[in-house]
Amino acid sequence: MINGNWGMREGDRVKQMKKHLRKKAGIVVLLLTGIIIISIVWMGFLKSEPMKENQDTQVADVTELTNVTENEKIQQLWDFSKCCGNWYYGGSDWEYQYSGGEAASVSVEQEMLKVSVDYSGEKENSWSQLAVCEWDSEGMNLIGANTLRLDFLFDTASMSGGGFLIKVYSNHAEIDANAAVDMEHTETVSGTLKKAKVEVTFDEITNAAVKDLNICIVGNLTDYKGDLWLDNITLLQEKGKAANDIYVSSTLSVTGSTVQADIVAGQLITFDETGEDVIIPLSTKVEMTDKAATDEARQIYSYLQAVGNSPAVIFGQQGNTHHKAGASMLSYSDTYDITGSYAGVIGMDALSLVGNEYSASRYNRELAAALDAEPLPQTAAGNVQAAAALTNYNIEAGAIITLSAHMPNFSLVKESGNYDGEHSYSRYDFSGYTPNTVTGDVMNQILPGGKYHDEFTAYLDMIADYAKQVKGTILFRPFHENTGSWFWWGADFCSTEVYQNVFRYTVEYFRDIKEVHNFIYVYGPSCEAASTEEYAERYPGDEYVDMVGFDMYNINPSNDDTWFRDFEKEVTIVQEFARQHNKLFAITETGAATSSPDAGDNQTALHRSGNEQLDWYQNMMSVAAASDASYFLVWANFSERDGFYTPYVKAVNEDGSLYGHEMLDYFIDFFNYPNSMFAVNQKAALVKLKDISVSAVSSKS
Repeated sequence: MINGNWGMREGDRVKQMKKHLRKKAGIVVLLLTGIIIISIVWMGFLKSEPMKENQDTQVADVTELTNVTENEKIQQLWDFSKCCGNWYYGGSDWEYQYSGGEAASVSVEQEMLKVSVDYSGEKENSWSQLAVCEWDSEGMNLIGANTLRLDFLFDTASMSGGGFLIKVYSNHAEIDANAAVDMEHTETVSGTLKKAKVEVTFDEITNAAVKDLNICIVGNLTDYKGDLWLDNITLLQEKGKAANDIYVSSTLSVTGSTVQADIVAGQLITFDETGEDVIIPLSTKVEMTDKAATDEARQIYSYLQAVGNSPAVIFGQQGNTHHKAGASMLSYSDTYDITGSYAGVIGMDALSLVGNEYSASRYNRELAAALDAEPLPQTAAGNVQAAAALTNYNIEAGAIITLSAHMPNFSLVKESGNYDGEHSYSRYDFSGYTPNTVTGDVMNQILPGGKYHDEFTAYLDMIADYAKQVKGTILFRPFHENTGSWFWWGADFCSTEVYQNVFRYTVEYFRDIKEVHNFIYVYGPSCEAASTEEYAERYPGDEYVDMVGFDMYNINPSNDDTWFRDFEKEVTIVQEFARQHNKLFAITETGAATSSPDAGDNQTALHRSGNEQLDWYQNMMSVAAASDASYFLVWANFSERDGFYTPYVKAVNEDGSLYGHEMLDYFIDFFNYPNSMFAVNQKAALVKLKDISVSAVSSKS
């Protein structure tokens, strides 16, 4: 293969370059004194343009190396001649949809950072990521920096197509930004070796002690295999790009935590919007998919039923304690930064079980360290343990857990080579994000006898292992948004019968084979239904579902749009279906989002500034409180650039007020509503709930 010859070609070039430099250095020795030579070397004047052949020695200063203008100030430069830093390969923690980790390495050679990579198995992936990382234990003063530039060298003979992005991430500097490598407008270094200039911009750094800088090299539909080179990695401040201050300071006091739900004499006490008590009896007998459901699962079912019958509504958010957009040094939750409480319903995803959205490594670094707990092994089973530990932490804080499953496309799943002899799921590599890859006829091939059945059941085994380590109830929502066609289990890719059979098999596998009894099963399609009859078309049946809901997002909300009117219609339809079938009801996903990312951002969600409907949560609360919905859940705050569905805090002012997103006061006001319920509002009631005896009978079709 042509890729196999790249090392020899590169070696020949390096030898030629070095010979050329030695010749030039000899001339300088004859002309200058030793002191002058040492000074020139120290200043980096002998560093020529990397790998260029037949090039005269240049006297180049830092400005020439980095194309710095008078309006720019360098904060940090790694040119790998006099400043090599502590760069290393980030390892599996940073790999995403990348299977070439064993071939990856990082070294400083020929005054550049060489990164050996293998994307040959990732040609179908639009985002295949690895990372090179720099760690400075003393911390770098990067205040004001808002731009990263680097030279990116690649060999066109080492790839058949595709391209790259460069993503810059830092926990301490709160950077999360990326830019595509312009593969067309490049400089030819020699033969097929090309050099591209890459620039990534981000919000100005405010931290004077930045310890980490991580550069993710993202393969985009490429099969590149060989060496890449990074040089002249420069952090600088472009003064003309200094962003206007879009953030605000809060003016409202947080009082909502004083409102406490209670359970007295078998009755749930909540509040209406005026603060008046509302008393709802708790059912002592419930119909459930699993008549052997745990005591707590039956109790949580009764509790959610009572909340749905009251004007109170639980606020939920996906990834509420492990994704955030605000300052990392405050806490692991944006809602906690604002209100002092986690969300009342916290969404987890099976992506966290495979090391994508959470991992044993992250648990060891964060939660285990905070709780002084034993570290977990960084294995497939360790990742599952970590997700369960985080889930248990959330439950102890007063949250109810819902689990979605963005399952991988099982036609693309490969064996991991790390089977531990105990956990079936360790045999496979389920990492990456491929639910949107709709090829492979997966739904028709995962039931018994199908070609992907072993992979599918191993994946279910992983979820079962997680569930059995969770000390509480899980609202399990598999194959969601199935009436759309953006996932491989969508309506265009399987018949109604196949979908229903897969859903039913999944329930039976957990309940009857794996004996998982702490699930409440949730059916949550997207929002297309125009009637209860249409909603019922793909419904798996009363014997397999405990709760029904729907996912519906408010795209480009404005004060004069009619979205909430349409939303109320969908609420009415699904609520009526729930009543007809004696099921719990929830708004399983919602949120305000833009139709396209803002400039410089990667994902759609709320705007950083200029949102028209600042009181969106109040409007949502008004609709949900008038319905039977026990909760509504907004999606995750991945970061400022990668999408967020709640406001966030950038800093705490000296007077104790919060400094951050423009909707801070509006979210505080929503939290202060007597009938909005967060973890802090229901924690004590959920403890008392354990004393309520609730029996379960099988649901009937």
